[in-house]
Amino acid sequence: MCRIQKELGEEYLSKVCKQYPRANIVGSNAVFRTCCASCPAVMDILLKDENAMRLVSAPIEVEHQSVLGNKDTYDLLKKHPELKYRGEILDFFFDIIENKNCPLEVSLLLGALAAQKLTEFVNKGQADRIPEVIKALRPQLNRDNIPAFDNAVPDPQINPGFIAELTDAFSSTSLLNDLMEGDVLILSRCAEGRKIADDFLADKPYFMRNLALNMFMTGGLPFMVCDESIFMNYSYFVSTVCSARFILRASAYSQGKVNQEVLSILCYYIRGMYHNSKCVPGIMDIIKEKGCTSPAFLALLLK
Repeated sequence: MCRIQKELGEEYLSKVCKQYPRANIVGSNAVFRTCCASCPAVMDILLKDENAMRLVSAPIEVEHQSVLGNKDTYDLLKKHPELKYRGEILDFFFDIIENKNCPLEVSLLLGALAAQKLTEFVNKGQADRIPEVIKALRPQLNRDNIPAFDNAVPDPQINPGFIAELTDAFSSTSLLNDLMEGDVLILSRCAEGRKIADDFLADKPYFMRNLALNMFMTGGLPFMVCDESIFMNYSYFVSTVCSARFILRASAYSQGKVNQEVLSILCYYIRGMYHNSKCVPGIMDIIKEKGCTSPAFLALLLK
């Protein structure tokens, strides 16, 4: 689709265009590399390949070492010692979210419990205990820890109400128009969009987990905004996953089916969520204003 590449060749592309949709995170003694779901070609892979987000270990090719990204500076590490454990923390959360023994919503909620616990230690000035905390938490994070989630009563003010508000904040659009009467979100229309999307994904149950893992990696989480806590960064991530699910359903309702246009709309919104640096602080402010400061609130978002 790019005239520069078509007419002049790849060597004339800018550094950003040569690298996109590839994303790189430097963490501890490894570099985590992925491709962003804001690219339609990547979205197609996530939709068709159950193993698209499986991590594999490989040596770094010499020709790619110049585009790996910047390591954390001394001053940043001094201010945020938890950054020393980027790699370990990313691995930890990836394993939680990837766990197919739990529904995705449960995996995300278990991640919220882990994020809350790690934040407590960081706030107490005990960031260097992160490796031992992770080791202790791993065997504890299972479905038995949250028995009330399955029986929790959904709150339409939060899901889909608050999620619709967040979705609009990512990029003001007409996407919500078909779901509304005046200023009121019509729940029956949301339910119909959900059914259309669920029918489409019936033989692709892995897709939303693939998408969640991709968004986690793309954002370099849980340190997307270093001056915010691990839990607040994780809350942003969960909010984006909920919004992505809502966008799929809302656009499916508008189109009457899930087609390429629906997936393109989803790519567009993910671009705003993870490539618009001005967007992230504003969304975090909205999350704080709503009191999203606990795993219990995230449970209502996910339910």
